[in-house]
Amino acid sequence: MLRDTLLHKALKPEMPVEADRSRCSRMRFDRSSCARCTEQCRAGALSFREEVGVDTEACSGCMLCTASCPSGCFEADLDFFSVLGRLRKIPQPVLGCSGRPGLASLNRALPLLPAEVRRKALEAYYYSLRLGENCTGCFACVGMCPSGALRVGTEGAVPVLEFKSSLCGGCGLCREFCMVSVLQVERVFPGDDPFLFGKTVAHTA
Repeated sequence: MLRDTLLHKALKPEMPVEADRSRCSRMRFDRSSCARCTEQCRAGALSFREEVGVDTEACSGCMLCTASCPSGCFEADLDFFSVLGRLRKIPQPVLGCSGRPGLASLNRALPLLPAEVRRKALEAYYYSLRLGENCTGCFACVGMCPSGALRVGTEGAVPVLEFKSSLCGGCGLCREFCMVSVLQVERVFPGDDPFLFGKTVAHTA
C-alpha cells in the first residue's frame, strides 16, 4: 500500500498551479470573453471545458497565469528557494514583472505610501464603477462578481449598488453579464479611500 502510494507520487507530476473555478470568469459566465490567462500561457497548458484545465506535463511553472488573471483564479504553491536553485543554472537570468500587482500586496502597501505616490497608485491600479441610468435594479452583477467587490445595500427605501475598489480586480465580468449594458469598469479611482463600499443609486426602470 505504502509502496503504491510512493510510486504514484513519484510518477505523477506535481501540480505547479491550481485553479479555483469559482473565481474564473469563464466558469461563472459561459459567454465571458476573458482569455487573459490563455493569451499569456506560452506552454499552452490551460484549457476551458467543464473545468479550468491545467496540463501538469505542459505547465512550465512560469506563473504568468497567476499574474494575468484579474480575479485571482490561479494559485501557485511556489517554493522560492527551489526557484533560486533553478536560476543558478542559468548564466544570465532575466527577471521581470508585468501586469497589475496583486491586490493583497497593493492593499497592504497603500496606507504606507506618501500622499503623492498614493494618489498615483489609486489612478494606476484601482478601479471605479459607473452605473447608467437605465439600470433595472436586478443586481445580478452582485452574484457574478468573483471577488465580492459588489453588494446590495439600502439608502432609505432605495436599493443601492455598493462597490469596493480594493476588492475589484478589473475583470469586467459584471459589465459582460449586465443584461442592459449599463455597467462600466474604469481603471482609475477618483476617491481617497478604496477600502470603503461606495454607494451608487440604482435607478429602476
